[in-house]
Amino acid sequence: MARYYGTPPERPGERLWIQPHHVKSGWYAIRKERLGETLPAYVPPADGLETGAEFIARRRAQIDAVATGHMPARPVGALTGGPARNVIEELAARGFAGAGSPRGLAPVGQRVTGDDAEPAVALDQVRRPGPLGVACPSCKAAIGHRCRTSRGREMNVAHPARRRVAEGGPARFESPEEIEQRRARLLAHFERTSGEAS
Repeated sequence: MARYYGTPPERPGERLWIQPHHVKSGWYAIRKERLGETLPAYVPPADGLETGAEFIARRRAQIDAVATGHMPARPVGALTGGPARNVIEELAARGFAGAGSPRGLAPVGQRVTGDDAEPAVALDQVRRPGPLGVACPSCKAAIGHRCRTSRGREMNVAHPARRRVAEGGPARFESPEEIEQRRARLLAHFERTSGEAS
């Protein structure tokens, strides 16, 4: 309440009337300030033994205690260590030589480079089948992403040009003559089927 009444009113000279939503929004703001940008570090029990349900209950209680001001927030410390020795040995047995090598893992944001064409072959083997396995020539949707409408909404089906490319066909649009021919075929089919129904 002190924070609310400590702020000047929107219109000078107007009297402040506190409402329930003012209390609630102020409470959320204070709670968010106390928690900070990241959640506080977890404080394990003294014996170090707990079940999953006990961990969840203890973690929720600690977060609530920090948010309500009953416990100071301990920031999460820097992570130390690395993979376990058996993980490193298993990776070495499979040909992993480290982050800097062509056969190892590249750091985040960098491309894996190698002297052989093995990565390109591997990429072709894992590429998705069907229309999502190729980039869309109509809306420029990337491989694995759905096609989009002209307003930017995702479509449930792929554009016809994308389906043609996925089937090995050309990525061209239909000419006005082809559209007219298709329309005439559909009208003829409709007239034929409606005549059979009556």
